[in-house]
Amino acid sequence: KDKSKEIEELLDVVSTNETYFFRNERQFDALKDVCIPEIVKKKKDKNLRIWSAGCSTGEEPYTIAICVMEARSILLGWNISIIATDIAPSVLEFAKIGRYTGRRIEKVPPEILKKYFTQMPDNPEVYEAKDELKKLVSFSYLNLFKNPYPENVDIIFCRNVMIYFDRARQKELIAHFYKVLNPWGYLFIGHSETLHALSDDFQYVKIMDSPVYVPKEKVNGI
Repeated sequence: KDKSKEIEELLDVVSTNETYFFRNERQFDALKDVCIPEIVKKKKDKNLRIWSAGCSTGEEPYTIAICVMEARSILLGWNISIIATDIAPSVLEFAKIGRYTGRRIEKVPPEILKKYFTQMPDNPEVYEAKDELKKLVSFSYLNLFKNPYPENVDIIFCRNVMIYFDRARQKELIAHFYKVLNPWGYLFIGHSETLHALSDDFQYVKIMDSPVYVPKEKVNGI
C-alpha cells in the first residue's frame, strides 16, 4: 500500500474536525460586505472565483454561497464559481448531498435557513441545501501537495487546514496560494492561525474585526 494513500486515509480520519455553518461569522461579514464589493469595483471581466481549500463536509463553501446570494444585487451579470476541494472522498460525498442537522446548522439565522434550505419532510431535523446553493459550488478531490491548483482565484478560504502540516509544508502551501490569487484577492485563514514568519508575500489586514491577508502589492489600494 503506498505511503501517500495511507496519509490520505489518515487525513480523512483526523480532518473531520468540527465544522459548522457561519463558523467565525465575522469573516463571512467581511466577505459579503467588504471583499465582494471591492472585487466588483476592481474586476473587469465579471468572473468571481472563490476557492474553499479543505472544504470538509461543505459547511464553509455553502456559507460562502449564501454570502454570494445575499450580495447578488451587486453581482448581476457575473459568473460565480465556488470551487470546493478536499483530500477526503468521504467528506466530499457528504458535502454533495448537502444535508445537515444539529450543531452544524445551529448558527444559521432562521430567515437564512428558510431561504436557502429545505426541511426534509420525513425527518424535520434535517435541512438540505437548496439547488440554488448547490449550483454555485463544485466539489472535487484535490491534494494540496500533488495536484494543480485552481487559477485566477479572487478569494481563498483555507481555514484550520495548515495545522496539519509542518512549517516547510505550510510555507509551500502559502507560496502556491500567492501564485494563484489575483493581486486584488483575499486569503482567509483560521482565527488561531497566522502567516507570520511563513510568508513575506502577504500583508495582514483587519476587515470588520476579521484577520484577512492580501497580496503585498495590493495593500496600498485598500
